[in-house]
Amino acid sequence: MKVRDVMQASTVSVDENSLIKHVARLIFTGSVYNFPVVSGKKLVGFITEEDIFFGTQNSSKDNQYSGEKLTQVLEKPVKELMIKNVISVTPDTNLIDAQTLMYKHNFAQLPVVDKKGDLVGVITRANIFRHVLGEEIPKLETTQYASFMSENYDQMIDWDTRVENEFPTLFRVFNRHNVKKIIDVGSWTGEYAIRLAQEGIDVVGLDHNALMVSFANAKKEKLPKKIKDKLEFKLTDFSDLSKLFKKDSMDGVVGVGTSLTYLPQKPEKVLQDLYNVTKKNGVIILQTLNLEKVVERRGRFLNFRIKKNVEGKDEELFMEFFDKKDENTLIHNVVKFSGDGRRWVFAGVNSVEVAYIKNEGLIKMLEKAGYKDINVTGTKGEYRGQFGQMSLIKPFDAHTSDWMTVVAVKK
Repeated sequence: MKVRDVMQASTVSVDENSLIKHVARLIFTGSVYNFPVVSGKKLVGFITEEDIFFGTQNSSKDNQYSGEKLTQVLEKPVKELMIKNVISVTPDTNLIDAQTLMYKHNFAQLPVVDKKGDLVGVITRANIFRHVLGEEIPKLETTQYASFMSENYDQMIDWDTRVENEFPTLFRVFNRHNVKKIIDVGSWTGEYAIRLAQEGIDVVGLDHNALMVSFANAKKEKLPKKIKDKLEFKLTDFSDLSKLFKKDSMDGVVGVGTSLTYLPQKPEKVLQDLYNVTKKNGVIILQTLNLEKVVERRGRFLNFRIKKNVEGKDEELFMEFFDKKDENTLIHNVVKFSGDGRRWVFAGVNSVEVAYIKNEGLIKMLEKAGYKDINVTGTKGEYRGQFGQMSLIKPFDAHTSDWMTVVAVKK
């Protein structure tokens, strides 16, 4: 990473012949306290609020402030008080080197000059700090979200009702395509994969969050051996599917609960890789929320649900909504309150970025990957708990369907 990637190209500088009172005016009106000094465009010095302050002290009277001295200083040109031997960096300086210079000299900022010595910007500690946060905050948010959901997700889902609504249709597809081994894309807490294994399917659950995989494996260890032998949970960032699975080795893929949108890789790449590791006549089944309906027609509101907590005594309230970051990205927010029957207490909010996969866009991605016989159907049902009766007959309607179920075949 270079200085040019984070520096401020637009900066306030002062001419060496400007009067100090001009700089003082900038300090009080612009909340800027450090100024590169230029002659034309060339960097020739640096002046700070501190330099001006010390310039107003009367050295003959124990460095005390002098009003008379202040009047004199304000009328002086900047070049008489500025620091002339200025440490600067270029746009091509490594960011870590610029940071080291600031730390070594206790500078809050450094001027940035080009090969001619012309001032082209400044880089500040704040610039570097914001860059570091920009890199790390999404990672922290993802981890916090995973921690929050690992503790609460199974409480938010009525698993028995969901299995009753989805598995009959799901297994009709499995039987038709002789599916015995599948990949569960975005396995989260592992509950869906576990339920499939309990029905006799060999399942490899994939997730990109170590906490979720650990949580799923802990649940797996409590199962009977014959179920454990059918289950495997793997940590992956979904960029290495060709290494995790042999080409044409899996019978099928399931991605339910809008899991495709939460993956760290681009959905089109993941679908292409899944296609490559699936056998001929293998099947992919994707269940995705009608995000366009939620975002464009429901005011971004997703879900409101109240359930008993794990102990079965107090209640927990979950509210979910989306923010639209841009045309391709949404932010999924989950708010939690705890209630004891008398009052509700705020218990936290967590957010994570998700891909804004639009309905027609998903079909195009599957076609591009090579899938054929793409069947698109719609389902009514709330987001958490009862996902609604899965049907492969009812046509998908962008205005009324809550869910879109897509079944496609590798020919």
